[in-house]
Amino acid sequence: MKKYSCWLVASAVSLAGSGMASAADLAARPYTKAPPPVAAVYNWTGFYVGGHLGGSTTNELWVNTAQHVGGGWLRTGDLARQDTDGYIYPTGRLKDTINRGGEKFGPIEVEDAIRTHPAVSDVAVAGITDAEMGQRVGAAVVARSPLTLEDLRSHCRDLIAYFKLPERLKIVDHIPYSDTGKVNRRRLAALIADEA
Repeated sequence: MKKYSCWLVASAVSLAGSGMASAADLAARPYTKAPPPVAAVYNWTGFYVGGHLGGSTTNELWVNTAQHVGGGWLRTGDLARQDTDGYIYPTGRLKDTINRGGEKFGPIEVEDAIRTHPAVSDVAVAGITDAEMGQRVGAAVVARSPLTLEDLRSHCRDLIAYFKLPERLKIVDHIPYSDTGKVNRRRLAALIADEA
């Protein structure tokens, strides 16, 4: 792992409406080694993203800071990848990782593939506990028109790896979001598992 100095945006949501930068603008930008042009930033003394620079490997983001920790590394629980220029791209949360038979991946890539299906209005993906594989890929979909699991799998075959294809499908009226607008993956997993 390599160590870098960096600045990280404190809260993109709190800056929305401040006139400095919109939340959408900030979300589209990677974190950089130089301060971004926004009002609220913290100067962290360093961070680590495991893995090799320039790859598409996603790893946990660790921050070296004296703020909110006892002089050590803060394991953020955030997943990120880093390019060869040192830019960090957030890719999800560690706790949301799906482990299907030893293959570990985040739900966002699967959601993005499913979302391209014309019958899908909204989607959320979670790992569903399974005795044989550890977890299976489950998807909850708000559908515009009738949709089957096989339709969805056929559509996604060219977009994602075979082990990421959804194996369980639950058609829902709405996705269970938390009060902060994030997918409540525990409730989602329970909802999809009830269908099986």
